[in-house]
Parts: sequence; structure tokens; C-alpha cells
Amino acid sequence: MAVYGRHGHYFGSKKPGFENTCWIELIGFDNTAEDYGVQDFLDKCGFVPDRISFHLTSIDLVNTHRGMDKEYLLPTYACSYSSHAANDDRMRQDWTNYQLKGLVDVLHRHGIEAFASMFDLENPSNREGLPRLFTDLHPELKHVEKNGSPRQFIYMLKRFADGTEYLDFLRPKLLQFVRDYGLDGIQVADGISSPRMALENGDWSDDIVGRFLDDEKLVLPGQLKRTCSTPAEFEARATWIYANWRKQWMRHMTKRWQHFVVSVIEHLQSHGIEASVNSAWTKDPLEARYRYGTDYKAFAAAGIDTFVVEDVSSDLAILGEDDNGYHMGYEHRRFVHHEFLANLMCNKAAMPDTPMTPLFMIRDTLEQWDVLHHVPQAMQRAACANLGSFLVGKRGLVPVTNGPWFCLSDGLTKDEWSLVRSAWDNAYIDEPAEVPGFTVIWSDQRMENELDALLEKRRKHTARYLGELLSQGAPVRKIARIEELDYLTGDLLVINPALMPKAERTMLGNYKKGRIAYLGCLGESLPAQIASVSEAGETGFWLEGWEGEKTTLTSDEPWPENAHVLPEPVGGIWTHPLRFAPEAEGFIKACAKRLVEASEVTTLTGGHGDCMVYTVMLKNGKAWCSVENEAYYYALPTIHFPRKVKSIEIFTKPLGYPQQRIPNGIRLRVPGRGADVMEVTFED
Repeated sequence: MAVYGRHGHYFGSKKPGFENTCWIELIGFDNTAEDYGVQDFLDKCGFVPDRISFHLTSIDLVNTHRGMDKEYLLPTYACSYSSHAANDDRMRQDWTNYQLKGLVDVLHRHGIEAFASMFDLENPSNREGLPRLFTDLHPELKHVEKNGSPRQFIYMLKRFADGTEYLDFLRPKLLQFVRDYGLDGIQVADGISSPRMALENGDWSDDIVGRFLDDEKLVLPGQLKRTCSTPAEFEARATWIYANWRKQWMRHMTKRWQHFVVSVIEHLQSHGIEASVNSAWTKDPLEARYRYGTDYKAFAAAGIDTFVVEDVSSDLAILGEDDNGYHMGYEHRRFVHHEFLANLMCNKAAMPDTPMTPLFMIRDTLEQWDVLHHVPQAMQRAACANLGSFLVGKRGLVPVTNGPWFCLSDGLTKDEWSLVRSAWDNAYIDEPAEVPGFTVIWSDQRMENELDALLEKRRKHTARYLGELLSQGAPVRKIARIEELDYLTGDLLVINPALMPKAERTMLGNYKKGRIAYLGCLGESLPAQIASVSEAGETGFWLEGWEGEKTTLTSDEPWPENAHVLPEPVGGIWTHPLRFAPEAEGFIKACAKRLVEASEVTTLTGGHGDCMVYTVMLKNGKAWCSVENEAYYYALPTIHFPRKVKSIEIFTKPLGYPQQRIPNGIRLRVPGRGADVMEVTFED
């Protein structure tokens, strides 16, 4: 299989600030081989990862850990994800505790760190001497839904029947587990780093609700019961609390989940054990708080070693209605790439000193999605987005990613790994000098105010606006913290300026090294040049120095007065957007158009509106350029560079690809849902 690109450009040498991690099930190794199949795996993947994280399915592996005094079979769910029968290499093998320890030792001899990851999920152990499920012994730990029904996973904030916190049980067990296997760290994964279900879906047990009422000093109205015994009683209580005390519920759950996760992190790190933490279902810092009560900045302050951002845009866009929980329309499928890139940028801005390693989606045998074989071109697009977006400040241009967290890594051939590696080889940018366009400004305090605005008025927040602008081709692929304003040059984009503290608005008013564009909630001092008017109020756009006529766009979408107390669509499922106040159709498109016109950036024509182009100027005077196509078929845009072009090298095409050149650009055939990557040399 021919793979086009700059082979070894990224993987050929260790890149400062980058780490490569393979998330992999035990079925990806071979317990019949003397080295447990490690060398065979390394020969296939073609690089030595910095870290292997074992996907061991369930926290029950820790809950039921029996030490190392004797050899015993591990639960089948630890031998493959939820005990699935086979991958492309082999049938599921029965692994023992001694074999897993031996595998860790072999990885260490290769200089590879060994992590373990588990979910809150439970699966039958299928082993004598172990309970089928840990919650068979302790049903009080199960998550409880709105109607009082238990779900088959552990809710981390629960207590045992004797009043002992699950956290107090977990910490020493987890430490023993890590030490017994000689692991370097733990990947705190789904359902443990954050709740599996959105806050509106619980946990709604008497225990959790009772502690909420006590901590917040709240008293339920007379018709609701503190101790429920029927589904109707549970449902009525949960619905009322989420409608009337949503802010208090979110605040309480944020505090409780922060205590749980930070306690786990600090306990591990106090014993020299690393902690990597998964994001809350792909969300940005604000939406993670609102939906899941998850405070990323608290994780960063605790000193996590890596933040694993769940960028699943490559596979989410191809999942079916049964997977997503609702019918995801075509426009939303197009949007998820931009939404997740905006979330990644905002996460990096909120936690500038924390390494971020987004999931790089390959395939998952159990979950039955497969980017590698069904939309392989989407991997190139994802890598370009991750490596072609930057945090700007006193350290210059810093990519928002610190390397891939391959998901999942088992069962691939050499050729398949070559294709996976090529996405990063082609996208990696040597010595970036400048990203043309506007720098988005991040403010921690504004985010707090945006959270209140979302709760009270359903206003859009920074990450949402950024995703929408990206989806319209706006040149906004760099972000900076307001504290580092003095290190910036060029044009800025400030979102929801009216929600920023006065001191930050004053700082912006004194900025003289470029123009400033404002978007969203402008306040009284900035008259909108492009306005969106709806029943929910007005939002606007204002660009310094623009003298065009004011444009007012109107939305006639009805907006109920009680919209802020309504539940989220589709039960708050993470794959569906939040409920936002309406804006006029075409408002964001008009704003994005104005940002493009105000910038000296590469543009394109043709392509039927399906393509976008991004460039990064290099220190050697050349330009790295990616052209994305979000349609499911070829597009043929013409790329126009702002300078006369001398030569173009297209990394993602065969050498004999006939270039359709024009004096200042090129016409490309871009694969559906993919990206082409080029390096451009200019005449001057």
C-alpha cells in the first residue's frame, strides 16, 4: 500500500515537548511469546512510544485486586475490552497477574512507560474466586437515574452501606494495584475523571441528594420527598431540583467531583506515580462544568502529567442514530470537527502549562467504529487541525497538542500503521513563525461569567462561538490568554467582551499593536456593525476601523421565557449540542466573512463551500498549508496565496500528480472528509 507524505518527519526523531502514547487492550500483545509480543508490536507500529496505556475496561479490576502472592487469571474483561472475543491478530487470551507484570517489565526494558486505564463500567469477571460484579456485593455504589433505577456502573461519589466513602476504599487499593504491577501511572478515564452521565441525569439517589441538600442548606418543597420509594417520587424530585436549583446542583457536584478526582491524583503523585486524566466527554472547560460538574483547572492545579482530550470528531461524524442517541443531521456532522478543535484550543488556553494529548482515533473493535478503514482520510484532517492550531504568548507559538494518544492501537498491520503515522508526519510543522489571521483572547474570569450567562440566558460562550467561526472558515486558529496581551502583535478577536472584568477591558482598550474585533455580548459601548436580533435579545459584531454600513439580521425563532430552566435536548447526551439562545441565520457566516476580508490570509474559491484553507508561515520564509474538505466527496477548490508562488510541494499526493497551477496558487482535488497538505515557496 503506497502511503504519500514525509515519512519520518514527525516520528523519525524525538520532538521536544511531544509524547506519543498507545492506548491498547491486552489482546494487542501475546502472552505465549517470550517477550509477550512487544517487539512484534513495535515492529508493526514503526516507532517506540513514550507510553503504553493498558485499556483494562473496569475499575472492578482494582476493586477486586488480590495482590501478587500467587498467580491467578485476570477477569476476561481485562484481557480484552469488555471480554470481546478476538481482534485481527488473535483470539482473546487468558492473561494472569504474573503475565501482566511480566509485560510491564518488558516495556520498561524498551524504555516505555506503562500505564493502566479503567472505566466506571462493570462487566462479568467470568472467573472463579471473584464476584461477577463488584456491585453484586455492594449495590449501593451503582449510579441511580432520575426514576430511581440503578445503572450498571459505579458512581464514584457513593458510600458503602456502612458509610465509608468509596474514595477511601479506592485510594489504597489503587496504590497497591500500581505498585504490584510496577506501573508508572494511571490514566484516569471515563466515569472516573468525570461522571458518565450529565448532571441532569444524576446520580439522583437519596444519598447523593441528601448530601446536596445538607451542604447547600436547602429544604425541598413539601410535595417532594427526601427519601423516595417509587419511580414517580424519584422523577418528581430530580426534575424539580434540576429546573429550580440547577446552579446550586452544578456548584455542589463540581465541588464533590473536584474533591474526588484531585484526591486520586494527589494520592498517586505523593507516591511518585503519574496521573493522566481524560476530559469530560470531549467538552471545553465551560461545558465540562455545566454538563458534568468537572473543573479542568482544578486538575491542572493538582499537577496532572497529561490531559487526555477526547477529540473523537473523526469517528463521531460517521456514527449512526443508534450510536449517537438521536438523528444527527448532516450539518451537525460537518460541525463536530470544528467544535472539537475549538474545545481543544480553549482547553489549552485554560491550562497553558498542562501537556495535552488528544485521542487520535483509529478504531475500536468492541465499539464497532473504524476510522482507519472507513474514513482514513479523516485522520489527516484531524492531525492537521491538532498540529496547525496554536497557543500564542510569551513562549511564542506553541501547538495546542503535545502528541497523539492513539485510540486504539491493537491489531494493526505494518501498512496500516504506516498510514496512521503519515497523518502526523505530514501535519507536523517545523519552526512555525506566524499564523495569519486573528488571535482569539481567552479569559478565565469571562468564562465564569459566561457560565452564569448560559445558566440564566442561554448565551453562547467562547468555545461555541469559536467553533462556529471555524466552521465558516474564519482565520482564528490561534488563541492567547489575556494575561499575556503584552506579548501579542497583530489583530485580536474578543468574544463576549461585556462579560469580561473592567480591568481586562481596559487592557484591551490600550492595545495598539493591531485591530480588535468583538463578537457576541458587546455591551453598550460597542455598537454592533453586524447585529443579530431575536426574542432572546441582541448579539453583535464590531471591528475596529471598519466603516461599512450596519447590517441587522433577525431571527423569528420562538424563545420561551423559561428556556433557562428547560432540560437539555435528548436527555443531555454529550453528542448533542446544548440549548442556546437563537441567533439570526447567517450571522456567524457574515462575521467570518468580515474577518477573512480584514486579514491578509490565503483564500479559496470553488469547492462548493465545502473547503477551508489554513496556512502557517515558517521561519524559513515558506508556508505550511492545509486544505480541508468536509464533504463526503471530492472537492476541487482553487487556493489563492497573498504572494506570488515559486513552487509547491504537495505531501499528500503521489509524485506524478499533475499540479494545476496559477500564478499565485493552485487548484486541488481534495478527498472527502480529508485534507491535503502542502509546503509553499514564494517568489520573494
